[in-house]
Amino acid sequence: MAVNWRQMGRSNGIGLTLRRFVASTHNVQCGGAMGAAVPIPNCRFSTAREHPSDAVQGVQSMLPVTALREEEAMMRDAAARFAAEQVAPHVRRMDDECVMDPSIISGLFENGFMGVEIGEQYGGCGGSFTSALLVVEELARVDPAVSVMVDIHNTIVNNCFSAWASEPLKSTWLPRLASDCLGSFCLSEAGSGSDAFALRTRAERRQDGYVLNGEKMWISNSAEAGVFLV
Repeated sequence: MAVNWRQMGRSNGIGLTLRRFVASTHNVQCGGAMGAAVPIPNCRFSTAREHPSDAVQGVQSMLPVTALREEEAMMRDAAARFAAEQVAPHVRRMDDECVMDPSIISGLFENGFMGVEIGEQYGGCGGSFTSALLVVEELARVDPAVSVMVDIHNTIVNNCFSAWASEPLKSTWLPRLASDCLGSFCLSEAGSGSDAFALRTRAERRQDGYVLNGEKMWISNSAEAGVFLV
């Protein structure tokens, strides 16, 4: 298996570029036709919320978020404090050195920000998707590179295990993903970028398992991760 791991983000020095991009798109564009969106400076990104008492043919209707639950507001405030106190002092040095400070990663785990939606039975917070988004948003206000790391770990890696892994895999990996093991999602390739329909990497089934053949590049979290989803 030929695998070419290159970390996207801090290790190849695009943190400042990402920061400029996030700063230029900070205001949420809401309403209007395409090309005529109205900026609302204090509007937060939020997701539709399931209304448990209103289900049609097994599909729950979705209502817009108009207010945060108490636990969501608490998670947001905790993330904002962590970003200001634990992340902000290291941002300039991390950008200059193109590194992710290990103390920030361990602090994110210790404060529960890496297992927001993981069930409590696996050592996670058992929170909502909105809570995860609020953590990502508050971190992005201070350092988008840290925010992207947390976003990929929570909303892609953790949710892939929660939704599709077998129970033995969940029991093995979800407790670690909530406590000490950073996850990486390996999508991009040199010839296709992040176009999932043009990927050339293949998993070939054999009698004793699978053989993975391919090449990956620009993989976020790859320098620090302990588990990789390919």
